[in-house]
Amino acid sequence: MRAADFFVFVSRYEPFAMVVTEAMASGLPVIITASAGAAEVITRDCGIVLPNPEDSGALAEALLYLTQNVDQRKQMGQAARAIAKNHSWSSKAKSYINLFEELKSPPLIVAKRFSPSNCLDISIP
Repeated sequence: MRAADFFVFVSRYEPFAMVVTEAMASGLPVIITASAGAAEVITRDCGIVLPNPEDSGALAEALLYLTQNVDQRKQMGQAARAIAKNHSWSSKAKSYINLFEELKSPPLIVAKRFSPSNCLDISIP
C-alpha cells in the first residue's frame, strides 16, 4: 500500500472490514461508507465517511478533496495510523484479557447475609 495516497472502501454493507484498519495502519486516510462497520472507528481526522453508498457525487467530492489537499491527506494518514493501533489484534486481545481478569476477580461489594431480622416487615393487602 506504500504506492497509494489513500484507501477507498465503498460498500453497501460490511460488518467490519479489517482491510480498512489495515490501510489505516499503513498510514493511509480512508474513504468509506457509513454502512461499513469500520465507519465506527473513522473520525474526521483520519478519513471521510460517506452517508450514502449510492451517492457517486459525494464519492467524487471526497476523492477530489484528498487528491487536491496533500498536506491534509498526510495529516489524516498519520492520524489513521494512530487510530489503527488502538484496533489491532493485540490491543483487542489485551482488552479481552483485561475483561476476563476483571470478571474472575471477587466482587467489590459483599452482600449481607439474609436473615429475617435485617428485612422490613411489609404486609401486602
